[in-house]
This record gives sequence, structure tokens and C-alpha cells, in this order.
Amino acid sequence: MGCGVVMADVWTLTAADRCDQCGARAYVRIVDPVSWRDLLFCGHDFAHHEAEILKTEFSVFDERGQLDVKLDASA
Repeated sequence: MGCGVVMADVWTLTAADRCDQCGARAYVRIVDPVSWRDLLFCGHDFAHHEAEILKTEFSVFDERGQLDVKLDASA
């Protein structure tokens, strides 16, 4: 059984981090615990592959919750 999804405690991906499949902004990082290599996904591409990814032993750091954050216009 896979490692599952870990909600990121801190914002670790930036606008410079891009999805390895389509080049959109990345919100999910997948880390192979053996090689420590990672893949970055936008929300759409992760959702497309999520079921298969969660069957693996990869760690999933999911920052898609940031998509729901509303910026304060007065800030």
C-alpha cells in the first residue's frame, strides 16, 4: 500500500515550480523514497494520475489547498 497524501504544513512550492507534464504551476510534489527524485504536478495532472500514484510507495506533498486561499486585497 502507498504512503498516501501528506498535506504540506508550509508552502514549499513557488510560482517558479512547474508541472513536469504540462508546464503549468505545480501544486503537488511526488517524492520517491528510495532515490529521493521528485516529480511536480499541477492540480489537473495530479488528479488524472492520483489513483495510480497512491498505489505506490511515493510520498505525496499536496499543496492544492493553496488554490482556495483568497488574498487580502488590502495587504
